[in-house]
Amino acid sequence: MSESIHLRHLCFTGSHKESAIIDFVQGLNLLYGASDTGKSFVLESIKYMLGGSKLRDIPERLGYDNVFLGIETSDGEEFTLRRSTNGGDYHLYTGLHKSIPEGIETETIYRMDAKKSPKISEFIFNKVGLSGKKLKKNQLFETVNLNLSHFFNLCIIDEKTIYRQSSVIERDNYITRTEDQSLFRFLLTGNDDSSLIPYVSPKDRALSRAAKLEVIDALVEKNSQCIDEAGISYKDATDQLDNLQKTIEREEKQLASSSVKYKELIKERNLLRSEQNKNIERRQEIDGVIQRFQLLDKHYESDLERLDSICEAGTLMHMLPNSYCPHCGALPNEQVHSKTCAVNIVPTVEAAVAEKNKILQLKSELSQTICDLRSEALYVENIIPEINNKLNSLDAEVEEISPIIKESSVTFSELLEKRTFIREIISAYEQISILNDMKKDVEAEAKTKSKKPQNEDEATLPQSLLDKLAKQIEAILKAWEFPDADRVFFDTKTNDLTISGKCRKDRGKGMRSVIHAAFNIGLLEFCKKNNRPHLGIVILDSPLLAYKEPDNDSDSLCGTSVQDKFYEYLLTIKDRQIIIIENVDPPTAMLDQPCTVHFSKNESSGRYGFFPPTTHVVD
Repeated sequence: MSESIHLRHLCFTGSHKESAIIDFVQGLNLLYGASDTGKSFVLESIKYMLGGSKLRDIPERLGYDNVFLGIETSDGEEFTLRRSTNGGDYHLYTGLHKSIPEGIETETIYRMDAKKSPKISEFIFNKVGLSGKKLKKNQLFETVNLNLSHFFNLCIIDEKTIYRQSSVIERDNYITRTEDQSLFRFLLTGNDDSSLIPYVSPKDRALSRAAKLEVIDALVEKNSQCIDEAGISYKDATDQLDNLQKTIEREEKQLASSSVKYKELIKERNLLRSEQNKNIERRQEIDGVIQRFQLLDKHYESDLERLDSICEAGTLMHMLPNSYCPHCGALPNEQVHSKTCAVNIVPTVEAAVAEKNKILQLKSELSQTICDLRSEALYVENIIPEINNKLNSLDAEVEEISPIIKESSVTFSELLEKRTFIREIISAYEQISILNDMKKDVEAEAKTKSKKPQNEDEATLPQSLLDKLAKQIEAILKAWEFPDADRVFFDTKTNDLTISGKCRKDRGKGMRSVIHAAFNIGLLEFCKKNNRPHLGIVILDSPLLAYKEPDNDSDSLCGTSVQDKFYEYLLTIKDRQIIIIENVDPPTAMLDQPCTVHFSKNESSGRYGFFPPTTHVVD
């Protein structure tokens, strides 16, 4: 079975507007009811979402700014297309949505006439296996890309199209007649027109040939001039190229070796410079530390002198004997001492001695540290000249190798330029040879005659397939109990159906509508049974016109069971989608079907219309 799609919902949304939503199912869908309720607008909106240019401007859609069309493929993939009511490109969402979803990435699908890809036709055709198909455009075998608008006449049939007298396979446009016939042939046979080669008239071929020869001669002259300026034969050029290639390889190796050595020298020099800077900074740092430590040592000397004085004074005072007072002459036992003084000098001296010993220890450690720093300073002073010598040696090596690298680079560049020049000379010789062969081919074309293609539309439509399709349509008409439905065949001269010897266009518009519907349903069934390409959708507006507006008594189906059998048959189709739009009330059996929607134009009965009443405003 060929791949197909079916519609899941159509939805209009707008700010402060109640959404207009209608859901669809696979199989039969029926929209019926009063006029001016938006039934036909549903068909137009579906066509708009499948590539149509613009929507009809009706009062009911005022305030709605987005259209959503939910679609499901025969493989079960679901996606939603969103488009502004003002036209433009599409937004694609994975899954089914009736409003702009949050947290879902969107992809842009471009409108049918856009220059970017993927266009809406390319996207849909990729889902149903119709990508890259072409249709014959005219009798010169020029082709056009298949697009969704080609299918509108066979899958989405509006009220005016269904009863018109023109062919059931052609649009009402003479310019597109060949394309429509090519599409019909494609659906019958499964073979498109990608293999067609456009016809070129003798005059155009001569002009093209002259233009080609002129271009070839100009290119030959240009390449010959290049060779003349060089003055080198093809053999000498190829020999020079071989020698140059060997020299280039040798120079490249030498340059690479010198460059590696140069980089190593620079790297080593940078490391030594960094080390030298650190040594100089360390030498300066040591001098500063020694100066601060020497100042600290002087403080230690001063503290020691003060402590020595305390110890000496305390010792002397302790050694003084008890005697009369030198001031007043009082004896020791009669002397009155200050109650707050009575100091014992021994502990004071002992504390001074302990502090002195502590400072002596610190001074000794400080002296050792200064000694160590002076040793380190001496080491740094000795190593700085050594590093300077190494740096001078590296500078000399860098200065020695730099000119060599520069000279090698210049030589290498000159060799590359020379090789490019020689290659251009060789290419010029080869181009002249190719151009001369092309010139012979073009001149040989002048001796062949081109035949204008004949109209092959009839010849390429196998009668066996036409008969098979006609039998399918005849079976459908008989299932509908259509009056006098014998001997159905497809007339390739009119590209229309003839039933019981009477052409469809010669019947009233009511009969024409029913027969047109039988053709579209029959083609859908034919494609399904024979694994032929088809979208899998048929939408018919007013196929039972003969019940409401027959041209005459012979065009009326009133009193027949066609309507009942029509719906009874369509209910048996489960794996394709059919949408019927009707003004005529359906049989009672259809009223309770979940796929039936009644547009009543009455708020208290059924559904008012496709759009909610204008009084329904969402805050």
